[in-house]
Amino acid sequence: MNTLRLLPLALCGLLALSPGTAAAQSSTDTSLGAVVDTRFPHADGPAVLAITPGGTAQTLGLRAGDRLLSVNGAPLRSQDNIATRLERALEAGGGSVRLEVLRAGERLELSGPMQAAVPASSGCGYVSDDDPTPVVSDGIHAVEITSIDGDSTPLDPQNRYRLSAGEHVLVVSEQIAGHHFSGRQNQLREQMKQRTLARAYKAIVVTVEPGVRYSVGARLLRDAMDNDDMRANAYWEPVVFKQRAQECR
Repeated sequence: MNTLRLLPLALCGLLALSPGTAAAQSSTDTSLGAVVDTRFPHADGPAVLAITPGGTAQTLGLRAGDRLLSVNGAPLRSQDNIATRLERALEAGGGSVRLEVLRAGERLELSGPMQAAVPASSGCGYVSDDDPTPVVSDGIHAVEITSIDGDSTPLDPQNRYRLSAGEHVLVVSEQIAGHHFSGRQNQLREQMKQRTLARAYKAIVVTVEPGVRYSVGARLLRDAMDNDDMRANAYWEPVVFKQRAQECR
């Protein structure tokens, strides 16, 4: 059965330190196993946005929401070219990694060996944000998938995305029509998007099974639409609203 987990924080324009991306490969078969926001310098270091299940980061106890102060002794606080610095710091570890982390105001040190990448499961499936209209009467609305496992999706609309079987991190933006909100709610919604930019997006982990297509949408949470909820982007959540068999080659 498919499993779906909602991640607490996600952005686009990020670095996927996981197998399958050039930036991730500190060696042939190892990676940190995390999605990190490397767009802008920050006094507390770049934020960890998602953890790849079964990877090094999960084994070490790294969590989404943590900030990386340093990696293998290389500082990342308020540094430019964060992606390059992070990649080089991982390469310098010689098969091990030592992380200095800020979590809820507390400094932590996590260390251990880099793990071999977990082989992809056999088979493939699909995820889609372009399937027939979600069931709006059930509170399900359209989304746009903006990245998969840290890699941005193409600018041209895609009917579906082919993925290997296994767990994948999807980052999505809600595309809920404005008439579902009051004028004030729409105003707060737009202010929140302008203020938080890509942080207005949310992420889920979907376990893709071979030969299955997953339709992704946004559930409007009508009991979480007061002013504070709108400001906090708490009025919706990404969901898989439909699964159906589809042969994948």
